[in-house]
Amino acid sequence: MGRLGGYWRPLAGVARLLEELGELAEEELATAPARQTASELADLWIITTALADQFLAEVAEPGTAAATGNGGGDRLSSLAGLTAAAGQIARVVNYYDGPKVPREADRLPSLRDAVATFHRELSLYACARDVDLGAAVHEKLGAIVVGDSKRFARSYEDRSTEPCVEEFRALGVGPPGWEAATARLWGARVPSAGSMENQAAALAGSLRAFARAAPRERLDGYVIRMPDADTLQHWQRLLDRLSAHDPAPGTKLTEGSFGFGGLVLAADWFPPFGLLRPAPEADDDLRP
Repeated sequence: MGRLGGYWRPLAGVARLLEELGELAEEELATAPARQTASELADLWIITTALADQFLAEVAEPGTAAATGNGGGDRLSSLAGLTAAAGQIARVVNYYDGPKVPREADRLPSLRDAVATFHRELSLYACARDVDLGAAVHEKLGAIVVGDSKRFARSYEDRSTEPCVEEFRALGVGPPGWEAATARLWGARVPSAGSMENQAAALAGSLRAFARAAPRERLDGYVIRMPDADTLQHWQRLLDRLSAHDPAPGTKLTEGSFGFGGLVLAADWFPPFGLLRPAPEADDDLRP
């Protein structure tokens, strides 16, 4: 992904998932040769794996998910089965990164589980058509690097690959009992110019996504890289401004905690990094 310029915004990834499902449907209608079908299945595996990876979810190697099975038989090898599984991915990503809050958000699966279900469907679909999904993905990845490396915009700053995450890990610091080297972290960088309000506004969208995703995807922390000259007081003022962008104000807080998006967060300062993490006392209530 880095060689191609990085990840897309997750909503754009869902749009790409719909595009690839449409192309697969076109191939079915045209009774396409197996080689072209293999290429479309590889695209579906790659884009859904990229989505999972942005939320730090591990996935099985391509073609191995079918071995786990789930009792569906031929029904699961249909385009309808793939589309239904893709719909669950879209619901989760739209909740995390989009404008719509579902009526029963607590009943949504994690993105990790939604992608695993889609990959089982994809593997069964490939098996039913004698497609080696692992080989198809390997071939497609090579073709993408050769032919598509200049086709992707590089404007999206992905939270899972933000450089400040590795900078923070290199410090080797963290709250007591907390291991930065293995923590599942997102990151963001405070703009060096602009008012405090503008700085807070620039962070609010990705912090909202973190608050929604962290309980399901087991994200451990959100690292914020402050300008080098900034102080603990600046960090505290930034948190105050962020509160004005809270999509779910009124979260009950204990002393020293920070609420955002309905999630209680502990706020720590390790200059020049701020760290927000799900408060330990909130784990039982907020982590399924």
